[in-house]
Amino acid sequence: MATAFSDREKFFRHYDVRYLWGNNAVYIDICYEIRIENYIPWWDDLFLDIVALLTGEVIQHDEDELEEALESGSIYHKMYDLARVVATRIATCINEEQFKLLGFSKVLKELLEEYLQEVKNE
Repeated sequence: MATAFSDREKFFRHYDVRYLWGNNAVYIDICYEIRIENYIPWWDDLFLDIVALLTGEVIQHDEDELEEALESGSIYHKMYDLARVVATRIATCINEEQFKLLGFSKVLKELLEEYLQEVKNE
């Protein structure tokens, strides 16, 4: 069965993805856990974020917040290490064009732009 995740991505499902089409970017939150409670999605944010521009540039955000969370005891060292490993692996997959969700975002953006143009022309 085909899947939206490559074998490398299956290793770490400790992230959520949001498409920021107006900014031509994909915003990736690094998470400790993602779950559904009472039909509502929840995630335990690990502070570290990645912005992947559709041009291919990868930007890591909020490293200072991750450090502060560790120092203040808001997260354990295990969670800190997980955030670092996941962020590094995601960046590597993006740079090697193996992060399939980024490719899907490009297709979805194009479809949305086409639809909006059709609506505008009506």
